[in-house]
Amino acid sequence: MIQARRTIYLHDEVKQITRPLVRPNGNSKTPNKSYIGIPLTVRDRVIGVMAVQSHHPNAYSEDQVRLLERIAVQAAIAIENARLYSEEQRLAIIDELTGAYNYRGLLLLGEREVERARRFKRPLAALFFDIDDFRKFNNTYSHTTGNLVLQAIIQRCRTVLRSVDILTRFGGDEFVALLPETDQPEAEAIASRLAQEIASTKVKTPFGDLKVTASIGVTVLTADKQDLSALLDRASQAERQAKRG
Repeated sequence: MIQARRTIYLHDEVKQITRPLVRPNGNSKTPNKSYIGIPLTVRDRVIGVMAVQSHHPNAYSEDQVRLLERIAVQAAIAIENARLYSEEQRLAIIDELTGAYNYRGLLLLGEREVERARRFKRPLAALFFDIDDFRKFNNTYSHTTGNLVLQAIIQRCRTVLRSVDILTRFGGDEFVALLPETDQPEAEAIASRLAQEIASTKVKTPFGDLKVTASIGVTVLTADKQDLSALLDRASQAERQAKRG
């Protein structure tokens, strides 16, 4: 059906490929006699199949088959539009250079995590960090080199952080990671590992391998920091303190 990209109508005696469905009372499901399969096609690409079945042989007229084909066309368009909208929404919260979430993504996903942590009284930590002396990478070498550094940092962060953590490019060379179900000692341990991983990174560039370090601030959601903005402000202050140290 998919290879031929055309409707298949089996009028009678559809063979049961899998075992018949057994109902709770022990009876098998009545076998299907008629089957219509219609490929869902968008721009010469099959994205799925619409199947209609009946227990009766010769259950559908040709007019009904044509009607189902028109429905399939509309269904394919609706599914593709939903997919494109979902992809557009995803791209709107992703930083194009690094593949991490952008500031908009941080606000959208971060508010949800803060609300969840407050509602269920669960820990939530935030790491705020930036690359030390980042300007020298742009000024001494090039902005292209600076971009390579940013991409390398994000790749290294993903080796330390979990998939549930929200890694964000806050802006420029500043990054935020929200860590659900993480208290202060755990967050400090993660920050230490992250700093070590970044310091051990050698960024390959046309000017040779470059070393990078980062300053990281750590904070957790508390009674006096009950919203995302306050949490980020405190993490940013901790980052500046770390950089002075």
